[in-house]
Amino acid sequence: MKICNLNANYIKYILYEERFPNFPFHGIGICIFLNEKHIFIPISSVKKSFKENDNRFFSIGNKNKFGTLFISSYVYITPNLVSEVDESPRILDEINFLRSKKEIFTKKLKFQINRSKGGHDDLKLKWLEGFITENNINQKMGLKYANKAIQSMAIFEKLKLSENEINDILNQKILGRTDSYEVETIINLKNSWSYLIKNLNSNLDLQYIIDINEKIAIHQALETGILRNKINSVSGEFEIPIPNKDQINNLIYRVNHNSSIEINALSLLYYIITEQWFFDGNKRTAIIIANKILLKNNIGLLIIEDFNINTFNSLLYNCYKTKSIDDKNRFIEFLSSKCIIRWA
Repeated sequence: MKICNLNANYIKYILYEERFPNFPFHGIGICIFLNEKHIFIPISSVKKSFKENDNRFFSIGNKNKFGTLFISSYVYITPNLVSEVDESPRILDEINFLRSKKEIFTKKLKFQINRSKGGHDDLKLKWLEGFITENNINQKMGLKYANKAIQSMAIFEKLKLSENEINDILNQKILGRTDSYEVETIINLKNSWSYLIKNLNSNLDLQYIIDINEKIAIHQALETGILRNKINSVSGEFEIPIPNKDQINNLIYRVNHNSSIEINALSLLYYIITEQWFFDGNKRTAIIIANKILLKNNIGLLIIEDFNINTFNSLLYNCYKTKSIDDKNRFIEFLSSKCIIRWA
């Protein structure tokens, strides 16, 4: 829970055509994760006279010190649609007060949500979907960085292709001296990325991940698009057990129902790679799936460039070697701090 500024364009969208004519246009409020969704509740500095049992409002502070939380004016958001405000003494006092009373105003918020299910609450969800669709932010960024993302994934296959040669293949130019395996690898990556963009808003489940792997490794592995059913080894050094389908589905469920979206995306990448879910293409599959989560939530794009590949491989090697939480966290922190292009 934090006090934030709501994106000005989203406010205009909410106010447009009287979708929510009484929504406070200043855009300052509380951001909270509830019922597996991110919610923004506007704050007014003006005290309103209302009864204590009025579930539409909540007084912030004692003796009219601060303002009013407009519970009934909640809207759904994605994390990139808010920015934190400066932590002035007053803001800190407000947030501390709200945290001490979280149970009370959360109860009021739940009442408002349940009260408007099948009506205004459904409209609010559609507003968020409509805003994202109309602005096409995630798809546009995914298309903008498509070639860069494909080039970064090609690094893992150690292809002997220059950046220009990869671009020529992506632009359907014929390169007579290029190895057919290398061309096919790039085409598979292109098709997988196109599938990601077209199906960006689809639900993330095991079948989606399997579909991505099949597109990535088609014609290049004996078995594609199925979970590995034999013991495997990495570099002949680390033996990897057969992945457990039930555990995988439980992991995907937790990823879909946890508020830490970026960490979820990078954790899923970690498990796909280190548990070797598939016979081939695990790194490429993991990167595309992580990007599905990051792009869908307008967080950014994971691209591992050539100057980061040695660190990536070194940290990943330690993960295989020790299987420790500390090495996993170091790997994920590296990806988060060094490999994500952010535009929010």
